[in-house]
Amino acid sequence: MECIFCQIIAGKFSSNKLLETEKVLVIENINPEAPFHGLAIPKKHLELANLDEGEREILGEVILAAKRIGNKKCPGGYRLVVNIGEDSNREIDHLHMHILGGKNLGKMLE
Repeated sequence: MECIFCQIIAGKFSSNKLLETEKVLVIENINPEAPFHGLAIPKKHLELANLDEGEREILGEVILAAKRIGNKKCPGGYRLVVNIGEDSNREIDHLHMHILGGKNLGKMLE
């Protein structure tokens, strides 16, 4: 079964798009964990467990897109988070970066 992010990218599900480039889509998270919670997603399905050296360019594009939206939506600062591994509460294997901001997030996310 195709992952939810691949389906959003294909237009099968609606999303609040914040930025779209040739390689990256940034959307608002429908279950926010901060006053602002965006997701930067590569359009190509990539899984962290299977990344290799050839994926550096797309990783850079994801980070730059996240930075662009973070600066726009959270001028007081923001946090970029990538969850890795079984203990991270990661729900979707498709690589994505959380953009969290809008208040002082403290030292740790809970």
